[in-house]
Amino acid sequence: FAGDVVDAVAQEHPVDRARVYASGWSGGGFMAHRLGCDAADRFAAIAVLHAPLRGPCDPSRPVDVLQLAGGADDVLPAAGGTTPDGGPLPPLRSAMRRWRERGGRVELVRVRGGGHSWWTEEADGFDANARLWAFLAAAER
Repeated sequence: FAGDVVDAVAQEHPVDRARVYASGWSGGGFMAHRLGCDAADRFAAIAVLHAPLRGPCDPSRPVDVLQLAGGADDVLPAAGGTTPDGGPLPPLRSAMRRWRERGGRVELVRVRGGGHSWWTEEADGFDANARLWAFLAAAER
């Protein structure tokens, strides 16, 4: 589906196919990881808040990955456990190790005191948008 969206947008607007990115927060972060695993030929990089990689992952090429994690996230804690719907939640460290083993540029940013939210400079002292864009803008397939 996400690949179809990229194709539809590219029919109406100029798209640099080497610079298509996915990002997501929480459940959308799990989706961004899936796109990195299953559609690496379409996405140059992914940037995720809170959700670690889970499930099988065999990308067709190395994928650049930025993972932001809040030190006070009690919904998807870095230590792992279970998701709110009862699914398995791997520890963030092991999830990041899996991405590193697949190549690509991989960065983990921990936000001290960051809860399960999208952080802003004004409210949290950390600008998630600026950090994501700085990472993604440097990525190219």
